[in-house]
Amino acid sequence: METQIIYPYINKATKLAFLFNDLNKQYQGTALFNKNYDTLDIYGELIDKKEIILPENIVKKNFDYFNNKQYWQTPPMFSAIKIKGQKMYNLARKQKHIDIPPRKVTISNLKLISYNPHKQEAKFQVDVSKGTYIRSLRAPKRPKFRAI
Repeated sequence: METQIIYPYINKATKLAFLFNDLNKQYQGTALFNKNYDTLDIYGELIDKKEIILPENIVKKNFDYFNNKQYWQTPPMFSAIKIKGQKMYNLARKQKHIDIPPRKVTISNLKLISYNPHKQEAKFQVDVSKGTYIRSLRAPKRPKFRAI
């Protein structure tokens, strides 16, 4: 689960909102490494649970992998992205799958704040470009590294 700062715009300030829309975003969140949900967050249905314990050095190595990284990310089906006028989360709820084109995203910084190996839970802070889905972060070709 991640948190984000939201900038409210009031009265004449709404005319300046466009200045902030393309800025990098910063999030803090918690990663669960032993569970996968259909929505890629804890609010979905649990679809997979593994009894594994990742050592902290492996978690740190995977976090370091993302620093200053640009890559193609496929947004999750449970998202508000519209394709052919349809919001993806509506289709996902009806269990209809559509291939969503990947988007180029940038992860400027991904920092491990704390790690609890018994809970398989890591707290982190991440700076990303517009359009990055934090819950979709996955390390390519690293099957032991679960969704963040």
